[in-house]
Amino acid sequence: MNVRKLALLLLTVFVSSGFSQSIYFCTGHTEDGNPINSVKHLKIKPSGSYLFILFNNDGRKIKTQLLYLFIDKKTDGKFEPFDSKVLRITNDQTWTAYNYKFTEPGKYSIYFLNSKQNKIAGDTLTVELEESPYPNRSNVTSDYYYNCEFVFCEIVLGGRPIRITNRAYLKKNNGLIYAYLNNGAPLKTSVLIVDIWKKDKHAFKYDQFVETKYYRIDPTWPDAYFKYTFKEPGEYKFSVYNESEALIKTNYIQVY
Repeated sequence: MNVRKLALLLLTVFVSSGFSQSIYFCTGHTEDGNPINSVKHLKIKPSGSYLFILFNNDGRKIKTQLLYLFIDKKTDGKFEPFDSKVLRITNDQTWTAYNYKFTEPGKYSIYFLNSKQNKIAGDTLTVELEESPYPNRSNVTSDYYYNCEFVFCEIVLGGRPIRITNRAYLKKNNGLIYAYLNNGAPLKTSVLIVDIWKKDKHAFKYDQFVETKYYRIDPTWPDAYFKYTFKEPGEYKFSVYNESEALIKTNYIQVY
């Protein structure tokens, strides 16, 4: 084999091995770092949407204490620095993920660097603004709901919350809870959009997205309620929005 062919072979092996690490954009992940619902295109709400940026080292320990996440956005035909994050890695980690909130549409180049500033994984993501499923959107802002009451309770009877609480129990009523809102004036929305988040163990932020629920209501109602059934214990945050995604109110509940 001549020198040129040998060099080409070595280069091929080097390139192949250099991309053995993987990057994914996904709505969730398993406990061992596999992506759930991996995407290359993301449609975001007007207020922004979260997406996990997942790095998987194919079962091998990540040999760096710091992993650098860089996000570049395409502007005038070329990618420009947009944002960056630093992820701390423990000795036995083989994967890591960052739950990033995208707030601007566009094309992004997203990649990881190790502590030696070597690029170890990267890919592109296209972000678009999703169309509202409710075209007759309200122009009401969050200020309108400043005095809105939002409580959890065991039941709603006669339009009144009964036994107000910030705790729920899986063994009591199978984890069922009622959420009640009273604005004292028409809510001026035909739907309540409820984003539900959970706090990871030993974490300070509610950064584990659970789901979004939609509840139809009459825009003239001054108050409304909905039921929700918990499946797992933990600390939860409920953020309620109107149909134009203006925040109405946020509340927190502990599930045992």
